[in-house]
Amino acid sequence: MKRIKLSIAAAVLPLALPFCSISASAATPDAPATAPGFFETPAGIVLLVLLILLLLGAAAFLFLFLRRRGGGGAATIVINTGEPTPAGEPAGKPTEKPDSETVEEADREAIAAAVAEAMAEVREEIAAAPAEVPAAVEPGEIEFIDTQEDPEAYAQMLAREAAGEGQIVYRYKRSFLARLALSEGAVQDHYNGIKNALLSYKGVKSRMSTGYDAFNTGRTKIAKIIPKDKTLLVYLALDPAAVLDTKYNVEDVSGMKKFEATPLLIKVRGERKYRHAIELIDRLCGEVLACRKLDREPEDFRIPGATTESLLEAGLIRRFAGLAPLSYTASYVDPDGGSDDEDPDDPENA
Repeated sequence: MKRIKLSIAAAVLPLALPFCSISASAATPDAPATAPGFFETPAGIVLLVLLILLLLGAAAFLFLFLRRRGGGGAATIVINTGEPTPAGEPAGKPTEKPDSETVEEADREAIAAAVAEAMAEVREEIAAAPAEVPAAVEPGEIEFIDTQEDPEAYAQMLAREAAGEGQIVYRYKRSFLARLALSEGAVQDHYNGIKNALLSYKGVKSRMSTGYDAFNTGRTKIAKIIPKDKTLLVYLALDPAAVLDTKYNVEDVSGMKKFEATPLLIKVRGERKYRHAIELIDRLCGEVLACRKLDREPEDFRIPGATTESLLEAGLIRRFAGLAPLSYTASYVDPDGGSDDEDPDDPENA
């Protein structure tokens, strides 16, 4: 505080000098008359007043600045708890205000603890609540219609789906030609070679039905061919047990009624399995049936590829639609997906 007073005195002292000079001149009337000084004129007096105001403002600013640097602006809080002051400590000792970072960290910890407690309560409520499991709907409980044969019923079904009454699920019935046209990879090449191999034996005839290409000698069924995506399924009238543990890697499908007459299944996916199928056909027709080999020129039985929509328009694919509950998980793919997970005519779903 002493330093502040000295600073103010040093700032105000120059202000007194002009007044001292004026007073001195007024106190000696016998002195010879001289010209009035600058500060005795009106302009000098105005300038003097302005200088005084400026110096007073500077002194006030200096006072506040020195007071802040001296710690006069530090805020303290005195907490009176009503308890006696411990010996050796002055009464009313100021308590420093907690640091802002400490307060923010404490607030964050409190908020995090409250959120964690609330989430724990919600998880407990969810765990205690009984799970609602929708009733299972079997495909057989859904009434399917042919979308091409009954377009009016299909339009009504679409309107009910739009109104939120259910969801439409689809089933497809693909004909043999549709399967062959939609097949991938070398399926058509393998089909062409295997069909020519069967027809190269005397008496073997081909009869194409909706779901497969069947081969007979008279009334005896000797083979069936069904294309499926990238695989050609070849069923032969051979005993699977005779070649079950050989290189051919075949399957026994004698338990399926529609393949009782052709119980051996070989799945042709590549060239090795294609050669195995030709060998088994030669064994069946040449050794088992003792058919004579013909000197026959091979034909081209491959057909051009097509899209699902074009095959639907041509009637080679039949589409069935049914209205199922919204909770039903469909196992049949929408027509835009271009596949059918459960075709009624699929031999693997028989």
